[in-house]
Amino acid sequence: MSLTSDPIAFISNKFEGPIDFVGQQRAEKLQHLVIVATAVIAFLVGFVLQRVDMVMGLFGLGSVIALAVVVPPWPAYNKHPNTWLPSLAPAPAGDASSEGALSKKTS
Repeated sequence: MSLTSDPIAFISNKFEGPIDFVGQQRAEKLQHLVIVATAVIAFLVGFVLQRVDMVMGLFGLGSVIALAVVVPPWPAYNKHPNTWLPSLAPAPAGDASSEGALSKKTS
């Protein structure tokens, strides 16, 4: 798959990656920290300079920084990988013990 044949699939494959639950929590906290810190800094700079365009520009810059820090699946977000249990084999369709257990549960 190349960028010229299917650009959307190419880009989505670049941003798709494993992130564990601890990494998700870390990314969310980092996003909130960056957005709030940027909002406070942008407000203070805009208040001192009396320029709304400066507030919007700094906040936009902070949003782009938060996007660059949080969206890609950085290796730091997968330091605690999940260990899942193996899947169970399905019971055979004609198994009488499974049918009896099912009928007892439903009645």
